[in-house]
Amino acid sequence: MERTLNTLIAQGSPHLTMCGDERFTLFESLKGMRQTQETKIIMEDVVILLCLQGKASLNINGRSFDIHPCDLLICLPNIQLEDSVGTMDLDFRGVRLSREYTRQLPVLNGGNLWDIMMAIEKHPILRLKEDEVSLFCKYYEIIKNRLTGEERPHLRELTNALMCAFVLDFAGVLEQFQHMNIETPSAGNLVFRNFLKLLTTAYPKPRSVSYYSNRLCITPKYLSTVCKEYSGHTTSELINQCVAKDIQLLLKKREMSIKDICNELDFPSLSFFGRYVKRHLGMSPRQWRDMNP
Repeated sequence: MERTLNTLIAQGSPHLTMCGDERFTLFESLKGMRQTQETKIIMEDVVILLCLQGKASLNINGRSFDIHPCDLLICLPNIQLEDSVGTMDLDFRGVRLSREYTRQLPVLNGGNLWDIMMAIEKHPILRLKEDEVSLFCKYYEIIKNRLTGEERPHLRELTNALMCAFVLDFAGVLEQFQHMNIETPSAGNLVFRNFLKLLTTAYPKPRSVSYYSNRLCITPKYLSTVCKEYSGHTTSELINQCVAKDIQLLLKKREMSIKDICNELDFPSLSFFGRYVKRHLGMSPRQWRDMNP
């Protein structure tokens, strides 16, 4: 039987307690229950899991792994998790970050993101130090208390800030994944890394594929081939994702008019800007601003 992690969370699980919303979910094991999951789970989002006690065995994309106390497991979107078995004393804390939410976190969108993702894919488990385990648990409990406590003003903004702080604090841990398996990158991998650096550092971001291919001294066709191979997306799709993120950030700045944003991001006209936003955000700039205070 094949299910997605989002489905399991939505329907609940006899082995977990959980809290959260569409942005992120915190979940943890119920002690004294043998954790067995024969269902094949498709990860749709980023999942971070810290083992505190006991041990577990699981299969990730056909590879077997064992998790012990102080081990941090990071699962990326689109992987398959199956045949997981945990001991009776298994105790863990987990965080699910939705794809949309991760796109809003600056630390997860830097130029070295691809390097980190490739390293995590090869080595999804990292042993944490005692102080790192303690820090993880402190953040987890604070965020959990806010999510399960009584309703208060600005609760969404508060939990956003706490989660951002948590991810920022663990940025160094993520970078450890990157350095666990240093290899000489292929020519295509280097091209893709250099493209990401150009894309993430340019502002305003040029929307033409030829701009980036010219800067990299390669053809647009070769750049598109490389992007598709290493990310599953075309060059245009990656450019538009980053431009859309810039638009969203500026739309949240109420002091800027729609025309100001249009000019700052170097769009030729308001009408063109409106069509672009409608195509990539699903609504007009004003509608998006009204729905995202």
